[in-house]
Amino acid sequence: MDLEIQARIQTKEHKNQSIHWTHQFAELGRAQNPMLESRKPQKAAADLQLIELLPSKEVQAKFKKTWAVLISRVICKYLSVFKQYHSLVVHHIPHQFSMEMSQKSKSVSGYKCDEIYFIYLFIYYAAPQTTIQR
Repeated sequence: MDLEIQARIQTKEHKNQSIHWTHQFAELGRAQNPMLESRKPQKAAADLQLIELLPSKEVQAKFKKTWAVLISRVICKYLSVFKQYHSLVVHHIPHQFSMEMSQKSKSVSGYKCDEIYFIYLFIYYAAPQTTIQR
């Protein structure tokens, strides 16, 4: 939150206030996959064919399966005629990291300041930088 509180009548004790509140926490990553490496490119841009960006038949089949689960949830939640089937809806989409993700997350506490600092640096440099000109 970023608040600006303007005092109607300013005195020594009653001044304008600029309040900046943040809430941050970090959790250790549980699912490790070497295919998700993002520090180096998987292929040079000149060698990339546009057809390679399109989903394969297997990926399309996975999309269909996943979307079927999501759409069934929405239909059973918002269309009263289908509410009777709510107990039959799949509430968790199985994936290769289901076992790891079923475990409780381990939060990084404030005592590990160096880890939080590196996470902050990663977020700061990974976020798109924009400049507003007036």
